[in-house]
Amino acid sequence: MYEIEFYDTEDGRCSVQEFLDDLDPKMHAKKYKADYERRYCK
Repeated sequence: MYEIEFYDTEDGRCSVQEFLDDLDPKMHAKKYKADYERRYCK
């Protein structure tokens, strides 16, 4: 299992969260589907 560690830079930015927020709708759907399958479809 993979785990994403979120962290803030010295100036208060969270680059991982910014990246995830900027994904286009198709990639958002793939990400949420993968998260769902990993958690509930074992």
